[in-house]
Order: sequence, then structure tokens, then C-alpha cells
Amino acid sequence: MAGAIKYISTRLSEFFVITDDPYKGATDFNRKHPLFAELTQKEKREGKRMSPLIHKLITEEANKRFGLVPKKIGKSKLQIDLWDEHAKTVYEIVLGNGEEVWKDILKAILVEAKKLVVFCRSYPDETIRGCLEIRNTVSNLKQFLARRLEVQIVPIEPKLS
Repeated sequence: MAGAIKYISTRLSEFFVITDDPYKGATDFNRKHPLFAELTQKEKREGKRMSPLIHKLITEEANKRFGLVPKKIGKSKLQIDLWDEHAKTVYEIVLGNGEEVWKDILKAILVEAKKLVVFCRSYPDETIRGCLEIRNTVSNLKQFLARRLEVQIVPIEPKLS
């Protein structure tokens, strides 16, 4: 499990850079990454198609290297990014602001996971949402999660631009 966490975190860091826009130390997609080569300039500027491409690539690689698979929950549209059946561990990749991490917590509880590993963007400015929002949510749910689910937050450390 530690190998999978390190590998996924390292791979995810390739897709982000630290920039000076809109504030000093902001993070953004690494638009020069080869994965985004076929996107139009407008798609690169908006960034909407980048997250699904990253999710797809990481999911495929984690499946090949570690046997982690996406898991659909029942007949619903809810899906876990990566699932380790043997360790009962859920891996979720959160590339947005982290406001909906509660859904990832709920999904992990629904599949009776022992552990939830959340990969999130690490913003250099602590006032910006992302990992900080996720930490706050997990902290607020601490009593509820006790003896139900262990949550590990893994910040994605962006590369310098």
C-alpha cells in the first residue's frame, strides 16, 4: 500500500506546477505535459478536460502496477477511483477544491473500507481550499469516523514552473 501511495502521489505531481497567477504560489495544471498535447488551446485554458484525462491515466497505471481497480457502488452512479480488495482500502483523487470530500468518505463507508486515502492538490497558500478543506472536513467528522474509517490525506506536491 505504501508503494502505491508514493507512486500515485509522484505521478500526480507531474500534472501541476506552482505559478504566480492569480496570486504568488498558486497551483495550476502543467499545460505543457504531453498528456494534454491533443487538447485545444481553449480546453487547456479552461482546464475542464484535464482532470478526467489525469484520472484515466492514473487509474490505468495503478491497475497495471498494483491491481487497484475502480469500483462501482451497487447500481448507483457512485464510483470509487481505486479499490484494494485485500487491504479494504479506497483511493480517491481529488483535484478540485475538496468541498465534496464527504462523498468520498461516504463511498468508503458504503463499501466497508478500513481506510480511505485521499490525494489532493497541495496549495502553497494555506488560505486556499484543497487539502486544507479536506483536513477541516475530516477533523469535523473525527468522532463519527472513529472506529469506522481511517482517513489519510496525501498532498500532491506540485513542481516549480
